[in-house]
Amino acid sequence: RTELEESPRLREEAQKLVAEYQRRQREAEAEAEAIITTAKLEAERLATEAKAKLEDMIARRTKMAEQKIAQAEAQ
Repeated sequence: RTELEESPRLREEAQKLVAEYQRRQREAEAEAEAIITTAKLEAERLATEAKAKLEDMIARRTKMAEQKIAQAEAQ
């Protein structure tokens, strides 16, 4: 077969490869978006959890300080 006869087949193969790479790129982009979304949600959850723990610690320490002050005043 001559190169001229092969060209339609080669072009078709090239188009299939391009389509396959484009599909893979779209899938990779979708996966990256999903990873980013999950990471953002996890970061928000962790920030909320950390804030709650910090508020709880501050409340406990404030209460302990108030108790120590009350004990010192009672003496």
